[in-house]
Amino acid sequence: MKKLNKAILVTTKISLLLILLVSLNTNPFTSSTDIALGRQAHSEATLYGSKLELVTSKVSVFGAVSSNTSRYPSISGRVIYHSYKSYGDGNSKLYILNLGSKTLTCISSLWTNVYDVMNAVWSADGKKIVFMGRDRLNSNWELYSYTIGAKGNPINITNSSRNRDEDPKFYPGSNNKIVFKSTYGGVYYIKSMDITTRVTKTIYASTSMECSMPYYSADGSNIYFSGLVNGKTDIYIISASGGNPVKVSGCADSGIKEYYPVTKDRTGFFYTRPAPNDMIYFKNTQTNANPVRMPFNVSNSDNSDVCIVNSKYTIISSNRNGGLGAYDLYICDNTTGKAWSLNVYKNGVNTSNNELGSAYTPTIK
Repeated sequence: MKKLNKAILVTTKISLLLILLVSLNTNPFTSSTDIALGRQAHSEATLYGSKLELVTSKVSVFGAVSSNTSRYPSISGRVIYHSYKSYGDGNSKLYILNLGSKTLTCISSLWTNVYDVMNAVWSADGKKIVFMGRDRLNSNWELYSYTIGAKGNPINITNSSRNRDEDPKFYPGSNNKIVFKSTYGGVYYIKSMDITTRVTKTIYASTSMECSMPYYSADGSNIYFSGLVNGKTDIYIISASGGNPVKVSGCADSGIKEYYPVTKDRTGFFYTRPAPNDMIYFKNTQTNANPVRMPFNVSNSDNSDVCIVNSKYTIISSNRNGGLGAYDLYICDNTTGKAWSLNVYKNGVNTSNNELGSAYTPTIK
C-alpha cells in the first residue's frame, strides 16, 4: 500500500509539472535522446484571446509514443502525392495516404515502364489517376493513366517521343476528360484529351508565351493557367473551347510572378506568388476584389501546391520550420490558419525528401 501511495504521489507531481511546463509553452520532452532516436516530441500551445488551446501534442517518453489526436481534422478520403530528394533526380515516387484507415502505400514501386512519376490527379469517382512521368525507353515526359489496385503498369496515354506532356487536370466531375500542357518545337500548347478514346484537342498554342499548370474553372467553361512572357508570369484565363487568353484582373501585379492556379469553387481560385517567399493567395473572381493572402502562410518559408479538401480545409506543401524535409505536407484550416503535418494521420508521410503535388478524393477505395 505504501508503494502504491508513493507511486500515486510521484504521478501527481509529474502531472503538475507537465501542466506548468505546457502553460509556459515549453516542451518538456525534447531531449538529445529523442532527437537521436529520430522521434518527434513536441507540444504546441496557441493563445487565442484568454484561451490557451493545445493544438497538437505528440510526446515521446521512454520509447513510448502517445498522441493527442482530438484537435486535427477528422476526415476520410485519400491523398495522393509525390516524393523526391530533388527535382530531376529521376527517383520521384507516388504515394497514397488513406486518411480513414491511416495507411500509406507507394503505388509506383513496381512499375517498369515509367519512372520519375509526379503530379497525379484523381478522376471524379476516385478509381483512376492521371499523372506525368518519364518513359523508360526514351526518358520523354508523358502522361499516364492508372486504375487504382490494377496489376501491371500504367498506360501511356500521350505516347509521343517528341512532345513534352505534363500538368494534367481532370474536367470537373469527369472520369475521362483532362486538360494538360504540351511542348514541341518551340510551341507551347494547352490541350484537352478524352483518356478513353485518346482524342486530343488543341485549345491554345503560342510561340511567345509558355502556358503551364492549366486548371478548369468550377463549371468547366474556362481554363486558368500560368503564362510566362519575357521572364514574367501572370495568371490567365481562356475559354475551354479556345480563343485568346486574357490576364485575370487583380493578379497581374507589376514585377511579381504568379503561378499554379487551383480552382476552389465558383467563387474563385488559389494561386501562388512570392511575397518575398512563396505565399498562397485567393482570388475572388465574382467580386473581383483584390487577392487575399491565406492565413496559413508562414513568413520566411515557401508555401505552395494547394490541394482542395473541402470548403474548410486545404492541403499545402511548405518548407516551414519544424518540418522533416525541404517541403512537407500540411492540412490547413482556411479560416483560422491552423496547420497540421500529415504525419498526424500516418507517421512517414513527411520525410527528409520533398513531399509535393498532393491531390485529394473523398472516396475511400
